Amino acid sequence: MSPPSLARGVLTWDFTVHWDPPSPAPGGDPSPHLIPAPPFMPPPPPTSCADASGCQQCNELAGCGFCESTGACMNDSEQGSCPGGTAAWQDGLTECRDCSVYSDCTSCLGDAFCGWCGGGGGCMTAEVGGVAPGTCGGGWVYTSTTLCGG
Repeated sequence: MSPPSLARGVLTWDFTVHWDPPSPAPGGDPSPHLIPAPPFMPPPPPTSCADASGCQQCNELAGCGFCESTGACMNDSEQGSCPGGTAAWQDGLTECRDCSVYSDCTSCLGDAFCGWCGGGGGCMTAEVGGVAPGTCGGGWVYTSTTLCGG
């Protein structure tokens, strides 16, 4: 390797890499055997409710809903067979979120699926469009942490 040189503010080095490939086995082929790795191909997205895994992937498919009690993605027409009834049936992306994990208004509003119910409900999953769920008694905050009160 030659010493570094500085020309017009650019530092450069000249170097050479030497590699001695291993010798072939006696009587073996002297050419290297490189096997190219196949390109990474992500799995195709599911096309049916039964092929989906998890609440989000399930609800991205039209006509599907997620049964939380069984962990199965099912056709919307099968909602009645979900143990736990409507409380266990998640039929929309917003229902896939457990917003109760946030204990304060500011962290709650950091999640686009959540809103703060100042009327005592804490952090709750917002309905489509940021609408307060029917169980919030008032003081709904969805868009601005400045409204969290402090």
